[in-house]
Amino acid sequence: MKNSILIILALILCAGCAATGQKFVPANTMKSDEGIIYVYRPHRAANSGGYPVITLDGIKQGVLKDGGYLVVRAREGKHKVEQQYSIWNWDINANPVTLNIKPGNNYYVRLLTDASASIEMVGNVRMLMTKRGASFVSIDESLALEEIRNLNYSK
Repeated sequence: MKNSILIILALILCAGCAATGQKFVPANTMKSDEGIIYVYRPHRAANSGGYPVITLDGIKQGVLKDGGYLVVRAREGKHKVEQQYSIWNWDINANPVTLNIKPGNNYYVRLLTDASASIEMVGNVRMLMTKRGASFVSIDESLALEEIRNLNYSK
């Protein structure tokens, strides 16, 4: 009984970290001088409990929850997609990605998270050492559409 309650509480807490908006739908309108950037994060157990604030050229665009995507509109020219570091909900630094936006085009940026663990000897003591990481990667449209199709809008 005690374990069941703990499992239910853990599931409730994790549910708040996942994207719950509408399933992926491509944006249907675009101004003549802009392109659309889809920033997405496929579900992964690694780092799924936190979520970064996504910025375009330093301006907040939204939060990117696990299993979610954001739609970011950008005018023609070079733009930097990055995340804000926060000790409270996202304490991982991901390298930004710079895109050269052309009007009428779609761009896809995946936030990939990773974690690993190993047991290492420190003196005479075995210690569990963990590493966590994240990176933004510009993805080809055909692969991105396959990956993003089952993701939810990240509110």
